[in-house]
Amino acid sequence: MGYTLSAIALYGLGNSCFRQKEHDRAAEAYRQAIKLKPDFVEAYYDLAWRYRALNKPEMAIETYRQMINARPDPDVKENAYEQIAGVYKKLGKTAEVIEAQEQLVKVKLERKAIDAGLERDYGIAYEVSTLASLYRAAGREQEAIANYLRTQEIDPYSDLAFEGLLSAATLYKKTGKTSDAEKIYQDLMGKLDDVLKQKISSEREGAVYHIRGILYREMGRNKDALAAFQRAVRLRPDWVQPHSYLHRLYLAMGDQAAADKEFAIIKRLDEEEARSIKEATTVIKIK
Repeated sequence: MGYTLSAIALYGLGNSCFRQKEHDRAAEAYRQAIKLKPDFVEAYYDLAWRYRALNKPEMAIETYRQMINARPDPDVKENAYEQIAGVYKKLGKTAEVIEAQEQLVKVKLERKAIDAGLERDYGIAYEVSTLASLYRAAGREQEAIANYLRTQEIDPYSDLAFEGLLSAATLYKKTGKTSDAEKIYQDLMGKLDDVLKQKISSEREGAVYHIRGILYREMGRNKDALAAFQRAVRLRPDWVQPHSYLHRLYLAMGDQAAADKEFAIIKRLDEEEARSIKEATTVIKIK
């Protein structure tokens, strides 16, 4: 089905009104374009954004759902569910964010199945990791663990997979399953060793040592953690995360001078991270 001239003209009018920040007029133009061409995906998408600009989030969500119904192919559904999750997140509706994220993961898996044989990055591991974190924040720990482990199954040697294993181990410890956590630690240590045996970039090597430092810290091996974080910052001196972990580790080990030195570096690299650390320290002192 091709676009009718009148639908295109109305869509163009909507874009013109949008550029002039006349969101109500733009929305009406897009609605009229959709009436003439019910599968006009671009009009649905821009209409939803106009509703968001007009502070009508529920209408935006409904428009995204209508867009899916109008053309339920994977690309459209993926785009729509990403936007729906974003709107619900701004509304603070956790259950609805999780539901949209679940649908997004499902759609990405569908796309991968349809494109079987093509080597493409569908971002599935990232979306599954995001879903796991959402479950964790909602207190749904078993579902969080399952999806952190699922991330590792999808992309076993990625940083996301390594971080997912660490998070799963932390939740196992929290729920009293210490042996399961220890098993993950050993598995992860072996994977990190495998990566370090390969020819990798200094950036990747720095990330691996950073994760190794977190792993050692979780295992209570502070001296090994210290060495790993120090190696990470030598490889990636401008990456703030290992400096943050070093700062905390030095404090835990009672080395205030070294902690202060790391804090100065953190402040230079990322003022927001430095502010966050300072606020957290202040809260601890007040308590």
